[in-house]
Amino acid sequence: MNLKVPGYLRTRIGRRFLIVFLIVSLVPLSVMRWLAIRKSQRAIQEQTRAVLRAASDGAEAELREFLQNLRDDLIQISEDGAIQEAIRNIATNKDSDSLPSLRKNLNWRIPRDAHELFILDDAGHVLASTSPSNQGRNYSTNRFFLQGSKAFDAGDVHVDTDGKFTWIMAAPIASLPERHVVGVAAFRIEPAVLNALTSGRRVLSNGADTQSFRIGDTGETYIVNQEGYMITESRFQSNAVLRLKVDTLPVRVGLERGQEITEEYLDYRGTQVSGGSVVFRNPHWILITEIDFRQAFAPIIKMQNQLIFAAIALILLAA
Repeated sequence: MNLKVPGYLRTRIGRRFLIVFLIVSLVPLSVMRWLAIRKSQRAIQEQTRAVLRAASDGAEAELREFLQNLRDDLIQISEDGAIQEAIRNIATNKDSDSLPSLRKNLNWRIPRDAHELFILDDAGHVLASTSPSNQGRNYSTNRFFLQGSKAFDAGDVHVDTDGKFTWIMAAPIASLPERHVVGVAAFRIEPAVLNALTSGRRVLSNGADTQSFRIGDTGETYIVNQEGYMITESRFQSNAVLRLKVDTLPVRVGLERGQEITEEYLDYRGTQVSGGSVVFRNPHWILITEIDFRQAFAPIIKMQNQLIFAAIALILLAA
């Protein structure tokens, strides 16, 4: 079938008129489409950053409260006069009942988030512990003992001598009034409690209806230590704890300059994400909350596709 070309298109002025008509009608629509997409992109970017910052602030508050409660409990134990007196008596063999009473004292002092509470003398030997298998061990060369003998040390997640992940928080036990260090009090904490926190399981188990640690299908919150290794579970990679090194923008900025950011960048998978970070000093951790770029900007992509189809339809209609 032969299409009949309108007579005006056979003339030069007719063809010019059609070109001018298409330019006058379609160019403003294209400009408006571009401006609408740009404006929507900025709005969603600001909204995404606000949501990430709120999620980061929530995760920060939860983690700081968790750490502060453990610190307060440990400091209270290290300043307990009965424990200090028992350590002095054991050191000088003054009271044969001091060691059993010290062990008994620990059983009701251990908080629910700690796996073990133990007391060491000033030489690093375990005097009493809530775990009998740890009794008598020598930690004189361990970092937590060396640091904990000087001041409170929040510790870090590491691999113990038995090959298991562990985390030890320590504080000095100082004899009053001369403040002479007579021992160290320590909590052994299972790193799984951090996984429960960053995955949102902890807040849900406490009765919350929702959690903001893992937003949608791609959002996640995790912790990176001062060596740049992930110390909590990854939503996307198995066996990430102390095996997956994270060399991303928020980690570099946090470890090198001690600054927090909310930006778009490539995450540890090489995926474009929007993320926010929080810097902790003791322990030296970076808390990161992220969401995939494609999920955050899904409304923009959908609107852009709709506008493209609309533009094609207008071109066909004009033709």
